[in-house]
Amino acid sequence: MECSICLEELNNKRKFDEEQSQLLTSCNHMFHSNCILKALECKLTCPLCRKKLKNECDDKDVIRKAVQQNVKLLKFASINLKNNEEFLLELIKVNVSVLHYASKNCQNNKDLIMAVNKEIELQLSDNSNNKELVLKFVKINGMALQFASNELRDDRNIVVEALLQDGMALQFVSDRFRNSKEVVFISMITERFTNANPFKFASIELRSNKKIVLYLINECSTDIFKINLYCAYDIMKYASKELCDDFEVVVASVKNTLDAFEFASDRIRNDKELILKLIEINSFILEYASDEARDDFEVIFKAVKIDSYTLFYASNRIRNNKELILELIKIDGTVLEHASIELRNDIEVIHAAVKNTAESLIALTDELCSNKELMLELVKINGNCLEHASDELRDDFDIVNTAVTQNREALRFASDRIRAENIWIFGRSI
Repeated sequence: MECSICLEELNNKRKFDEEQSQLLTSCNHMFHSNCILKALECKLTCPLCRKKLKNECDDKDVIRKAVQQNVKLLKFASINLKNNEEFLLELIKVNVSVLHYASKNCQNNKDLIMAVNKEIELQLSDNSNNKELVLKFVKINGMALQFASNELRDDRNIVVEALLQDGMALQFVSDRFRNSKEVVFISMITERFTNANPFKFASIELRSNKKIVLYLINECSTDIFKINLYCAYDIMKYASKELCDDFEVVVASVKNTLDAFEFASDRIRNDKELILKLIEINSFILEYASDEARDDFEVIFKAVKIDSYTLFYASNRIRNNKELILELIKIDGTVLEHASIELRNDIEVIHAAVKNTAESLIALTDELCSNKELMLELVKINGNCLEHASDELRDDFDIVNTAVTQNREALRFASDRIRAENIWIFGRSI
């Protein structure tokens, strides 16, 4: 009997022969394992009958023999075996690559990963300078680089393969590569989908190099790193103090992610002119600005003009400054929500906010929303204020009538009873 792929003779006595591994498919066609694996890379069907093949072998002895010959044959094991932790621990001693073909749960199993690392360490204990063996292992687990000799940690091919598998392996490369922009960049690309930060293992010299740090920060804004919103944050966290005090570097990082400003120097966070420029990039920079900047009228005014919510980060003195709040309300009435409690209860301030937008009343207390006299004044100014009145007042004919007279759209905020019983009156007034 011959393999229909290579046309060489097969041993038909058993599924896996001692000398040459053979595979019997679920449709009872037999091939050399290496032959059919190449064929299956294109399509998971039998090369003879085109029947779709199933991963259904549940025989431990068969799979154990298969993995000894070719670890890829684990693909054809049953789900039960691919999920059998005890069996996989046994196979790891045969071939550390078995986790690549195990179930997803087992691929992330800490005990199994630890077993792989121990096996790699054991095999490299007397072979740390064996380039072929080290290269094989770092392709499986980049962290295997820690068991390589100093000479191989300085080998570009091995270092790159390790970092492509695990960017955090940067901590084990030679000093020469920890100071390499290209190598550090590779580690960051590998970890762009994770929360890991390999940049901290770059050399102090590289983390102090403005040109390189700017290059890496600017790369954070490209499509490659788009998924990682904290790329620039990670860089600034471990950049040198000198670069955290450099306006150009800080601006570049803030353009990528606002949170990177957390690591700016005290000088920059206290520099009014710099803060005013940064507000143009992102007004929420106030969250990380100094107390002095958050107590500056000009700084707050500029930020709130862009986004009213930024008043939330202003000092208590600013939020209680009636003159300033009245000026800001002219720009956006919702500023009232972040003013001091005293000003949120100030009738003059409330009236000014309502003239801008009825949405400003979201900041009113339940007590004020139930104050008929106040609410009557407010719906005269803006009928949509009825939305924020208490349930009792939205069921009050005088309040509703005044609101609808000012803005007929306000009728939708009246109680069901009022709308049902008095729709003809409101229809006439409209």
